[in-house]
Amino acid sequence: MTSTETPAPAFLRTLDHAVHRNHLKAAGLTLGEIRAAEDAGLIVEFRKEFYGPPSFAALTGRDRLLMAAAAYQRLGRTRDALLTGAAAAALHGMIEIDADSARPRPLEFLEYASDGRSVTRAAAVIRVDRVRDRESVVLDGVETTTPARTLIDMVPTYPHLLDDWVVTADRALRLGIVTRDQLVREAGLLRRRQGDVRVQLERLDERSRSEGETRSRLYFAREGMTRPELYETVYDYAGEPVATPPFVWPRQRVVGFCVEPVPACAFPDCDDRCTGDPGCAVDQHVDELFRELEAQTETDRRLDALGYRVYRWSGSRPSPDCGLCRLREDVGTPYRRVVRPGRFDYF
Repeated sequence: MTSTETPAPAFLRTLDHAVHRNHLKAAGLTLGEIRAAEDAGLIVEFRKEFYGPPSFAALTGRDRLLMAAAAYQRLGRTRDALLTGAAAAALHGMIEIDADSARPRPLEFLEYASDGRSVTRAAAVIRVDRVRDRESVVLDGVETTTPARTLIDMVPTYPHLLDDWVVTADRALRLGIVTRDQLVREAGLLRRRQGDVRVQLERLDERSRSEGETRSRLYFAREGMTRPELYETVYDYAGEPVATPPFVWPRQRVVGFCVEPVPACAFPDCDDRCTGDPGCAVDQHVDELFRELEAQTETDRRLDALGYRVYRWSGSRPSPDCGLCRLREDVGTPYRRVVRPGRFDYF
C-alpha cells in the first residue's frame, strides 16, 4: 500500500499542538501514515521532524523554534534541560532566525546532571554540564540558558568560525542583551578553555554598529594595521563637526566608512511608473538614494579640504582590493600580520 493509500488516524484531525515525529511513532503511526496525513492536509511538517496542524505553516521563525523546543521537551528525554546554542541565541535576539532553511541546525539542550550523558540526534543535541550551577530565563514559555551563558558556550573551537562569533557578540553587546561584565563572569565559570574565551572577549567592541564594521575591524587587526579610533568626530577649523566616521586614524589623517550596499529599487519597472505623480513611491525611493549620495559627496569634499584621505567600502567581508591596499599603506602596519588557518580564509 502506498503512502497516499494509507488512511490517516482520526486523532490527527484534532491535533492542535506541535509534536515530534517520535510522538507519532509512539502513538503507533508508521511513516506511511504520517505522509498520508501530510498529503491529506491534516498536518504539516513545520520544521524537520516536527509536525503540527496546517496553520503552523504560517508560523514565524521565532514561533517555529518555540513550538519545536516545547515539543522536544515533552518527549521526556531532556529531563529539566534548558534550550541553548543557536536556537536560544535566536530567541534572545542575538542572531537572525532562518525560518526558510530546509535543514535547520539541531536544537541544543543543556542538562545539569552529574549522572547525565550527552546525546546527539538529527533533531536535537543534549549536552551535560556537571560543573556550573543551573541558571535560566523563560522566553514565551520555553526555559533557556541566560544570554551570557548562551553566548559563552557558543565560542567555537575552530579558528575560521571565531569571527562569526565576534559578530554575534558585538551585536548582543550593542543591543544591550548582555553586558561585558556578565560575559567575563561566565567565562570565569568554565572548567576548560578559559584563556581562549577571554582572548575572544578582548576582541569585542560594542561601538561597531553593523556586521560590516565588526568584520572590518577584525580585518585591520589581522593585517597588522594601526588600530583606528572608532566613531571619533572630525571638526573643521571653525570647530564645527564635519563627520563621525566609523574608523579614524587621527595621526595619519585617514578616515574609513564601511557603508551598507545601496539597495536596488524595489520596483523593477521604475521607468514605466508614476510619471509626474508627486506621491509616487518609486520617485521617492530614487530621490532618497540621490540625497544620500549627495550628502556623502559633500562630506567627502569637506574631509578632503581638511587634509583627510577618505576610504569607503561595502560588504560584510571586506577584501584587500586596490582601495584597501592603499589604506594599509596610508595607516601603516606596525603589527605582525595574522594568517588564519584553513580553507575558510576569506581575506
